[in-house]
Amino acid sequence: NRGSIVSTFISDAVIVGAPIHVGKHDRAVAEWVKGHIPQLENTHGAFYSVSLAAASKDPSEREQAKRLAEDFLDETGWSPQFLACFAGALSYSQYGWIKRLIMRNIARSVVKACPASAARASSMA
Repeated sequence: NRGSIVSTFISDAVIVGAPIHVGKHDRAVAEWVKGHIPQLENTHGAFYSVSLAAASKDPSEREQAKRLAEDFLDETGWSPQFLACFAGALSYSQYGWIKRLIMRNIARSVVKACPASAARASSMA
């Protein structure tokens, strides 16, 4: 929920996360980071990126997920102390039938272990 982005710093550290959709991180998160660089640079920080590629058995696809996370940091100008990439969720039951079919095929090619039922929500986190 974009409305839940916290805009005040009341602790000694901050963790920011953003999902990747169609090869890009969430623009609202990028804009928030850009708007808070002075605070972020003076606070211990970590950034995590969420994508299906992070769950891939193929090392080159996992490396691509890491490169996209690094690109996000380059784009925003933030240099957190920690960076991590995590696998996300495929919520098939929330997709229309066309998107469900597309996502199922992507999951098969990336993870090689797609759930048997596209109607069932699956989490890889």
